[in-house]
Amino acid sequence: MTVFKCESCGSMLQVKEGEKIITCQYCGAQHSSPESSTTPSTKELTNTVEKNISDKKKKELIRSLKFLLISASAGIIQVGSFTLLNLLIKSNAEYGVSYFVSLTLSVLWNFTINRKYTFQSASNVTVAMLLVGAFYAVFTPLSIWWGVALEKAGWNDFLILALTMIANFVLEFLYTRFVVYKNSIDTNERAKAQEKSEEK
Repeated sequence: MTVFKCESCGSMLQVKEGEKIITCQYCGAQHSSPESSTTPSTKELTNTVEKNISDKKKKELIRSLKFLLISASAGIIQVGSFTLLNLLIKSNAEYGVSYFVSLTLSVLWNFTINRKYTFQSASNVTVAMLLVGAFYAVFTPLSIWWGVALEKAGWNDFLILALTMIANFVLEFLYTRFVVYKNSIDTNERAKAQEKSEEK
């Protein structure tokens, strides 16, 4: 037996199991049994909310892993081009020039692939690239500055590059996720097709 509050007079009514219509013994109002209602229970709502949160966390974890893998491939491009340029260019500005060219190549790769597959964004390419460009307008001079300073202090070029790439990875992910694509994640045709297939 459950207790139900009369919507008319506020009296507490006892509802027998299986009873579909409840008549208030105080005011005579009739109500549908809460058990026969199509309104989801608190438990059902809680389960739905928890599932949605779990699904969002899973989706963000997958997004983070995609970004990591694509960034790793960009890292291979950066290290490979840095190594090649470091071997070819023999000057006092060796680190800065090699780093700048290799960074530019990896950024172009990272932007193109992450936009399509990780963030699945249909945002304006020009606007998104300008926002990424704004990030690198700050990050690049700073990273060249500290890279050259650390090289002059006797640090190994590849150690400097590795530490800079880690800083770049973390900062770029946060900036890209929460600034560049904050309102356009999962809006391209690929994302819409995935959403339709998940609904089936």
